[in-house]
Amino acid sequence: MDGVAGQRIDGLVVRVLGPVDVRVGNVPLDLGAAQLRTLLAALLLDVNRVVPAGTLVDRLWADKPVASARGSLQAYVSRLRRLLDEAGVPAAEVLATRPPGYLLALPGDAVDVTGFERAVRAAHELRDAGRFADARQLLDEGLALWRGPAYADVSVPAVRTEAVRLDEGRWSARELAAELDLAVGRHARLADELLAAVTGAPLRERLRGALMLALYRSGRQAEALAIYVEGRSLLAEELGVDPGRELQQLYERMLRQDAVLDLPVAVGIAAPARISPPAVPGRVAQTSGSAGATQPAARGPQSAEPAPAAPPARPARPTVAPPTRAPVVGRDEELARLDTALAAAWAGVTTVVTLTGEAGIGKTRLAEEAAVHATAAGALVVWGRCWEHEGAPDLWPWTQALRDIVEDGPDGRELLSGRAAPAALLLPDPDARDAGLDTTSPAQARAQLVDAVVALLAAAARRRPLLVVLEDLHWADQESLYLLELVAAHLREVPVAIVATVRLPNDVADDPSGHLLAGLARVGAHRVTLHGLRAEDVRTYIAEATGRPVTPEVASAVAARTDGNPFFITQVVRLGGPDAVLDDPVVPQGIREAVARRLRRVEQADRTVLEAAAVAGRVFDLPLLEAVSGVPAPAIDAAVDRALRSGLLSEEAAAVPRFRFAHALVQETLLAEVPRSRRARLHDRAAAAIETRYPDRLPEHAAVLAHHLAASGTDPQRCVEHTLLAAEHARGRWGFDEAERHLRAALDRIVLVPGQPGRELELQARTALGSLLTLSLGYDAPAVAEQRRLALALSRAAGSVDDLLSALWGIWGTALVSGRIGDADLAVVELDLAAVERDDAMLRIAALHARGQVRWHQGRLAEARAELEACVPLADRHAEAVRLDIFLQHPAATSRGWLSIVLAMLGLREESGQTAAAARRRGKELGDPYTKAYLQVLESWRRLWLDDAAGAFDAAAEGLAICRERGFAQLEAFSLGPLGWGRVRGGDPAGMDEVRTAVEVFAGAGAMFSHLLLGVLGELELLAGRPDQALATIDRGIEASHRNGEEFFLVELYRLRARALERLGDGEAASAAVRRGLEIGQQQGAALFVDRLRGPRPLYSVDRPA
Repeated sequence: MDGVAGQRIDGLVVRVLGPVDVRVGNVPLDLGAAQLRTLLAALLLDVNRVVPAGTLVDRLWADKPVASARGSLQAYVSRLRRLLDEAGVPAAEVLATRPPGYLLALPGDAVDVTGFERAVRAAHELRDAGRFADARQLLDEGLALWRGPAYADVSVPAVRTEAVRLDEGRWSARELAAELDLAVGRHARLADELLAAVTGAPLRERLRGALMLALYRSGRQAEALAIYVEGRSLLAEELGVDPGRELQQLYERMLRQDAVLDLPVAVGIAAPARISPPAVPGRVAQTSGSAGATQPAARGPQSAEPAPAAPPARPARPTVAPPTRAPVVGRDEELARLDTALAAAWAGVTTVVTLTGEAGIGKTRLAEEAAVHATAAGALVVWGRCWEHEGAPDLWPWTQALRDIVEDGPDGRELLSGRAAPAALLLPDPDARDAGLDTTSPAQARAQLVDAVVALLAAAARRRPLLVVLEDLHWADQESLYLLELVAAHLREVPVAIVATVRLPNDVADDPSGHLLAGLARVGAHRVTLHGLRAEDVRTYIAEATGRPVTPEVASAVAARTDGNPFFITQVVRLGGPDAVLDDPVVPQGIREAVARRLRRVEQADRTVLEAAAVAGRVFDLPLLEAVSGVPAPAIDAAVDRALRSGLLSEEAAAVPRFRFAHALVQETLLAEVPRSRRARLHDRAAAAIETRYPDRLPEHAAVLAHHLAASGTDPQRCVEHTLLAAEHARGRWGFDEAERHLRAALDRIVLVPGQPGRELELQARTALGSLLTLSLGYDAPAVAEQRRLALALSRAAGSVDDLLSALWGIWGTALVSGRIGDADLAVVELDLAAVERDDAMLRIAALHARGQVRWHQGRLAEARAELEACVPLADRHAEAVRLDIFLQHPAATSRGWLSIVLAMLGLREESGQTAAAARRRGKELGDPYTKAYLQVLESWRRLWLDDAAGAFDAAAEGLAICRERGFAQLEAFSLGPLGWGRVRGGDPAGMDEVRTAVEVFAGAGAMFSHLLLGVLGELELLAGRPDQALATIDRGIEASHRNGEEFFLVELYRLRARALERLGDGEAASAAVRRGLEIGQQQGAALFVDRLRGPRPLYSVDRPA
C-alpha cells in the first residue's frame, strides 16, 4: 500500500453512502463545484491504487468527451489538493502523482464503504457460526453508515455503476437482517418493519418472503397470503413474469400450513433451513446423502441488477423441486427451428437466433425450453438479462453471462488467459482491475475487448458446447448490442449458440432493436418471430395450466380477447376464470389495454377524479385535484383512498400530501380515453389553478402552465408568454438545453398568435434564442446568425431598444468571431447610429466596447485604448441596468479585461497588471459565471503575450473548469491555446495537441484568432526542433492575417518567422522578417513586441536595424 494508506490520518473521513462528503475533524470540507466531487468519486473507485490519467478522463467525461480533458483534470486535482491542504490534510501524500496518473491513498477506516462491507462480511461469518444476535448487531452498525443512495450527487456512468453495486449490497444486508431477525424470533416486530421496506422495493422477492414468514409466524396468515398475491400481480404487471420458485414454494407451504414454517429458526423460501438463494448461482446443492457433491444445472435468468460477491460456502442444503413452468403449447414450429439451430451449433457451426415478439408472447419461455434441450445435450447454459432502469452498467448482460462461464468449475478462471485475459474487465470482481488493454485508443480498446470475449467464448466451447441466452435486448445499452454484433460476426466454427430475446414492438425511446436485428441478419442470424396462439392451442394451454378442460367456445373467446398472448391468457384465467370472458367483450391490445381493462373496473365517479388527476400530472396534490376536477373534497378523498388501496396511486412522503400514479401507463391510458373536448377543459382548469395558487412563483411553474395551456388550446398568446417565461427560468438555472426546447416550442406556437402581439413575441423568442445559442455554440455558428438576422428585421420594424441592442450586438459578435473584421466594423457603425437615434446608454456602451475590440483586432492599439477607457466609467455607472441575456458577459468587467490586453501590448506592463486585477475584482463582484470564465480566458492570453507560461496555464485551467461546468463550448475552445502553450513551456509536450485542437476550431474555419493560434502553434513547433514545419505554420498565420484584416499578433508572427528562417540558415530572409516586424510594430505602437525584437538578448544571429 502506497502513501499514507497504511497510516491513520486523524479526523479524515470520506463518506459516499449518500451524497459525497469529506470531513476533517468532523468539520465538512466544502468541495464546491460538482467536478471535484466527481473527481473524488472517480478516484475512490480504485482507492489506494494508481489510476491512469486516461482512465480518470474516461470516468469524468465518458458521456461527452471534450478537448483538453487532461488539462481540466490537472486543474481539478490541483483544486482538490488545495482544499485538502487548507484543511490540514497532507494533500501531496493523500492525493499523489504516480505515473501514469494519480493515487488516492487513504486508510481503510477513513472510507465508510470499507466499514459497511467489513460489517456485512463479519455478519455473514457470525451467521454461519450460529451467532445470530451478534451478526444482527454488526449489520445494524453497518447499515447505520448509510445516509441515502450511494454517490447520490455524482452522475457519471462509471460511478453510477459502483453506486448500483453498493445500493444492491445495502438491500442484501437488509435481507440478511430480516433473516437474522427471524432466526432469533423477532417475527412480530419484524412484520411491521418489513411492510415499509417491501413497499419501497416491491419487486424484491427475498424481502417479500421474509415479510410473509414474519406475518405467518405472528398469526397473521391472511395478510401473509395477501402479500404474496400482491407481489404476484406486481411481477406480472411490471415484468410479465411469475414469482420465483422459492416464493412460490413458501406460498404453497403456507396454504398447507406446513409445520416446518413454525420452526424457531430462519426458514428459507426454498428450503427449510434459511431464506437465501443457493450459495453459487446456477448450481443445485445435493443432499447430505450425496456426499456433498454438486452438479451443474441449467442456469435460468439471473437478476438483472448487480449483486455483491457470493458469501462463503455453506453447508449443503436439500434440493428442491424445479418450478412448475407454463406449458409450451403451439410452438412446435418455433421449437423445431431452435433445435435445428442448436444442432448446428453442437456440430461446430456457431449459431445466433433472435426471438422477437410483443410483451408476454412467450419469448423467455421458449428460451427456457431451449436451455432445457441444451442442458440435456451436455451444454453449459448461461444467461444475461438487460435491465430496464437507469443505473445499470454498460455491458451488464455480458457481465452476467461471462461471470457464469468462468464460475463453471474450479478451473473456470483459467479461461481468462492469453487473448481472453482482457475479458476479465467485464467481471464484477476486484481481481479484474488488474486486467488491462495495451492501448489508450478507444477504438483499439473496443477491438481488443471484442477479441477477448470471442476468445473466451471459444475457449469455453472447446471444453463443452455453450448456449448464451441474452434476455430483453430492447433494454440493452449500445455497447452490449455492439459487442453482440461483433461476436456474431467473428465467432466461427465453435460449438456456441446465442439466443437473444427482443420485444417488438416496445416503448423504448430511440429503440436500437431494428439496427441490431438488421446487423445480426447480415452476419447470418436466424430470426424467430412469435405470434399469438391459435384458438385450439389456447384451449390446450388453459387445460394444461388449470388442470381442467374448457369448451371450444370459451377458448375462442379467450383467444379473441387476448390475441393468443400467453401472458394475457394467464391473467384471464387468474382474474376470473376462462368462462368469465364470455361476459366481457373487451379485447386487450398489449400492456396498455391490460391497464385499460383494469381501469374499467373503477366506478365512474372515481374514474372522473382519476381522469382529472391524469391531466393534472403524474404527481399531484389534493387542492390541485379539487380545482381541476370540480369534485367536492370529500368525494376526492374517498376516490383517492380507493385508488391507493387498489394500487393505481401511491402516496409520496412530503409535508403536504402528494400522490402519484403507480405507473405512467395508468396515467397515459386514462388520458387517452378522456374525450378531447373534456380534456381541453381540464387542462384549462389546471392552468388557472396553478396561476391562482402561485402568483408570486410563476417562473417555477411556467413550464407546466405552458403545457396545460398548449393542451387546452384556448389562449395561444398566454401559452407562448408562459413558454418564454419557462425558457428564462431554465436559463437562469443554466439549463441551456431545456431553455432551447422552450424557445423553439414558443416559436412553433407563435403562429397561432395574430398581429402585433405575435410579432413582439417572435422578436422576444428569437432574441433570447440567439443569445442562448451564442453561449453554447459561439458567435459564429450559422444557427446564431440566422436568429440574429431575423431578430434584427423584427426589431427595426417594431422592436424596443433592448431588442435592437440584442440584434446588433449579436450581429457584431457573429461577424467578429467568424473573422469578418470588416463586417464587424460596419456593425459598430450601426450601433453608433442607433445609440444616437435612441439616445440610449446601453447602445453607447455596446458601441464603445465593440469598437475597442475591433480596433485591437486591427492592431490600432491607441484607438482601442481610447474606446475602452471611455467604456469603463460608462459601464460602471449603468452596471445594474446591464442585461446579461443580451451582452452575455458584463461590459463593466470585460472592458477592463480588454483594456489590460491593449495596455500590455503598448508596453505598459504595470498599468496592464493593475487593470487586469481590477477586471477580475469587478467580475467577482458581479458574480456572473460566464463573465468570470471570459475574464480568466482573457487573462490567460495576456499572460501568454507577456511570456508567462505558468500564469497562462493557471488562468486558462481555471477558466476552462468554469466552461466545462457550465457548458460554454466556444469559450472553452478559446482557452485551449494558452493552456496548451503553458503546458508545453512547462515541459509537457501533450499541450501541443490542445493547441492543435484550437487551431482546428478557429484557424481551420478562418475565424477570429486564426493568425494568433497559428503563431502559437508555430512557436511550439520551433521549440520542438521542427523549424521547417514551424515556418509553414507561421506563413499560414500571416496569410490568415492578410485575408481577414486581423493584425494584433502580426508583429510576433514576423519575429517567429525570422527565428525559423535563422534556424534554417537563411539569415537574409530572417533579417527581412525582423525589419518587417519592426515596421508593423512601430505603426501599431506595439511596444511589447517591438521591445522583444530589439531586446538585449538577441534572438537571432542576423543584423537588425537600429
